Amino acid sequence: RIEFIQDFYGPKYAHLMADFICCRHTLEHIAPTLEFMQSIRKTIGDRKDTVIFFELPDVYRVLTEGAFWDIYYEHCTYFSLGSLARLFRQTGFEVTELEAVYDKQYLLLTAIPADGPTEASLAEEDDLAEMSRSVERHMLELGVRDFTRSDLEAARDAGEILHVRVLGLARIAPDVPPELARATIGSLTVLGALQASAPVKAALADRLL
Repeated sequence: RIEFIQDFYGPKYAHLMADFICCRHTLEHIAPTLEFMQSIRKTIGDRKDTVIFFELPDVYRVLTEGAFWDIYYEHCTYFSLGSLARLFRQTGFEVTELEAVYDKQYLLLTAIPADGPTEASLAEEDDLAEMSRSVERHMLELGVRDFTRSDLEAARDAGEILHVRVLGLARIAPDVPPELARATIGSLTVLGALQASAPVKAALADRLL
């Protein structure tokens, strides 16, 4: 016999001995996520064998693919693998499984209750550097951005690939060889004007976004 309870799950249902708590495509619609997860942990109480499973969209895909149609008013929060795991660990859960599925569109997390905050143990949780790079790709510099030959030589020597996004004017110095520009500029987005030699423009033609 199955009983459906049309209500929000919370501490008043702590008497229900749940073996499995499943939350699919709901967390992203909740603004106070910390308080929500603390409430779930409180409701579970001392039971350590309850399995928690969450599924929700992956913000990393939104940033890397420019899938900004997935950002809309009904979504209050956005998570990556790392930030989702950190939320669970902060609120007293041990994360046992963590993955991105369906062509990296959705996050799946499985956890069990712990005695308190837990430490990261899965490789997928270490995503801060990659997330930072993904955000930077969508930031626009406003005004005039100049690239001298010495700027690009320094980037080349440091092994750095530049992803340039300018709202205004981007200028690549006339003495920059096309080989140097191609070796250091991974992508170039200019909402405005680009000033560069014809050979440099040709070398970067497939990297203009």
